Amino acid sequence: MKRLALLVSLLLLGGCTTSPPTNPENICDIFEEKRGWYDDAADARADWGSPISVMIEIMHQESRFVAKATPPRKKIFGFIPGPRPSDAYGYSQAKKGTWKDYKRSAGRYGADRDDCGDAIDFIGWYNHQSKRRNGISKQDSYRLYLAYHEGHGGYSRGTYQSKEWLRKVARKVERRTSISSTSSAIAWREIWTTTRIPSRSLSSTMSVTPLILPSRASLATRWMIVDFFWPYGISVTTIWSPDRPPLC
Repeated sequence: MKRLALLVSLLLLGGCTTSPPTNPENICDIFEEKRGWYDDAADARADWGSPISVMIEIMHQESRFVAKATPPRKKIFGFIPGPRPSDAYGYSQAKKGTWKDYKRSAGRYGADRDDCGDAIDFIGWYNHQSKRRNGISKQDSYRLYLAYHEGHGGYSRGTYQSKEWLRKVARKVERRTSISSTSSAIAWREIWTTTRIPSRSLSSTMSVTPLILPSRASLATRWMIVDFFWPYGISVTTIWSPDRPPLC
């Protein structure tokens, strides 16, 4: 009986840890609720140079943050469930073949498609390949999404040009990414008057800026400040308040 209770508890715990964010439309709420997701996204950004907002919005579009998401089945005669159109799976909707290439290329042989950290690293890796193979800027969420959906070869051939619906979806990803990026800038302007910023250069190539935030500053606010500085080559390596330990 105790074993059964333990099994049920583990299943319930797993359900909680893999559930989508309560408010998937707001990137700040996502990181406030899913505390480990920002660290995963920041690691992927550091490894592949892809902005966090771009990677998160691609994931949002692909799976709405559902860990075990799969494409809907085709209907036979309009009502009989048929086969799925592809073997895409998980947060990133990566296909088996592409996922295999990613694991080999990135050296992440234990990566799983239903793990958020692995999935966002995959998206960062794929965007890196889009930059290398197709010349797409890592800030261009519109074209990055087109390449993500069509594949690098399909993007090069312009297969998206005959798919108006896909271009509309890519524009939606672009709009969401822009909103997320703007939120970072707004948050920085709002907190400027309540934040003391002593800056010091620790090397000739990187400016490191410790920030002392008020105790009420949320994790989402802290993330937005870090992300605001990232495009300018400024690494914010210490963000803390008197009653909280360093977060980065």
